[in-house]
Amino acid sequence: MRVIGWISGILVSMLLLLLGAGYLVLMNMNLADLRPQIIAQVEAATGRSFGVGEDIEIGFNNGLTLRVSDLSLGNTDWARTPQMVTIGQAEARVGLLPLLSGELEIRHLDLKQVALSLEIGPEGQANWTIEDSSPGDGGGIDVVLRS
Repeated sequence: MRVIGWISGILVSMLLLLLGAGYLVLMNMNLADLRPQIIAQVEAATGRSFGVGEDIEIGFNNGLTLRVSDLSLGNTDWARTPQMVTIGQAEARVGLLPLLSGELEIRHLDLKQVALSLEIGPEGQANWTIEDSSPGDGGGIDVVLRS
């Protein structure tokens, strides 16, 4: 019985050390360095221009919290405005355990200073319909919104 207790204690200690190391890496990481990769991925997935500001923060508050500023997604060629959506500030809180299994569970989403331009084109097409322009099978991560 004592051996099981020792093994359990060692495993729990190793898990806590691993989580602590991951936390330190995330907190000391300059997420603004990831901007070019984020922009390239979104533009490849949507076929539209995308912008994100310098302020990208990550934290832990009842899950993983991501804060970004100055988001913009470009409009179609025929639209009257160059941007379909702009967001001054966005904060999303996602579940950690679902994320580990490949599911993005958004538990909280707070958007500030939002400007949305929805238009119907001359041939009846909607500017909010985005064709999948990324290669592959469309796989990736499942998004789930929970209230």
